[in-house]
Amino acid sequence: FCPACHRKQLLHLFTKHFCQHPSFPDRDGIKRSPQEIRHNAVYEMYMFCYQRGLREVWAYMWSSWYSPSRWPLWARSTTAYVSRLRTTMNAENHFKQLKHHHLHHLLRPRLDQLIWILCTKVTPGYIHR
Repeated sequence: FCPACHRKQLLHLFTKHFCQHPSFPDRDGIKRSPQEIRHNAVYEMYMFCYQRGLREVWAYMWSSWYSPSRWPLWARSTTAYVSRLRTTMNAENHFKQLKHHHLHHLLRPRLDQLIWILCTKVTPGYIHR
């Protein structure tokens, strides 16, 4: 019921809503309350589906994920704490990417060399994104 051309965008939007938390500022540097995060997420998902004519997708997203009774079951923004599970997974993935892309030719880099690689090669890539 969701055309293949919209699945990647839909998953990206859903993941963005999952990761939002009152402790983390958004791209504009603004920290939002849990209520603002939920309101904006519901509106953004609704508009995504409405603009593309995805009525069935919106009905599913609302009834299974975005309704007031379902939102607290999965959204990070509903609690003041940040789960270590996903955070640890993100950190492990970051170091895996770092080793694969920037440190693949070094067995045990010296600390100064590692810091130089992080500052000159890794950080500019994250800032550019």
